[in-house]
Amino acid sequence: MITILENLFTIMKDKLKHQLKRITNDNTSGSKELLQKLHFVLKEYINEVDSELTESLKKDFDSFQSIKSYLNDLQQAINDSAVKDFFESFDKYYGSLYDAVYDNFKEELKKAKKFLTIYNSNTLFEILKRFADDNKNIEIIISEGRPVNEGRILAEKLSETDIKVTLITEAQIYQYMQNIDTVIIGADKILPGGSVINKVGSNTLAVLAEYFGKHFYVISDNSKRSDETGFDESEKDVSEIWKDKPDNIKVTNKYFEVVQKDFITKIITD
Repeated sequence: MITILENLFTIMKDKLKHQLKRITNDNTSGSKELLQKLHFVLKEYINEVDSELTESLKKDFDSFQSIKSYLNDLQQAINDSAVKDFFESFDKYYGSLYDAVYDNFKEELKKAKKFLTIYNSNTLFEILKRFADDNKNIEIIISEGRPVNEGRILAEKLSETDIKVTLITEAQIYQYMQNIDTVIIGADKILPGGSVINKVGSNTLAVLAEYFGKHFYVISDNSKRSDETGFDESEKDVSEIWKDKPDNIKVTNKYFEVVQKDFITKIITD
């Protein structure tokens, strides 16, 4: 009997590791979408959740403040022997989160019709979907988000709503910036001074929005707020940009950058 139970525990841990690896290797989902996937997996394998696992996951998701905040709270729940209550509480919080952000968003941008953004963000998707229900004929221009084309994912999701969607390359941002109402982006981390961390390319939008006199909004939630100022500046897999490149050509591939607060009109949260 002990051997059978040990085998079952081993199988469960292997399945958990496999699912967690898929999430940590996901380079196309936004931080909130990653958090949702992580939450569902951990809740499913609740008996395997311990302090060692949460510490390991915090290292894997160091760039995503909302996930780190979640894992810190989960760690406290482990210490208090209240993991089940934690998962139930998070389900309730997540269910009402986007409505709370949208309530603040709709008043701030109720006259806007044409938006420009970059990359894939589940928060932006949920908020724009709600905005489209209340405001007809809105349009979203999405930059494709190289190197892994996250913008295509957001474009596909929004195409199933009533929103008119246009996908552009990063090279076309200048051209389209002149004719939009406002710029909106998500955030991976909100820094103490009011700057934010987001995927590279966000500064291109910020600088051009400043140049053309367009509002630049960050749509996020308060779990993204951090006391830290650092972020992941490591090189990612250069084959995402150029497979089989010549040896004498250097290719760089970094994911994140700081958008300074001076470029940000307002950060809209729950």
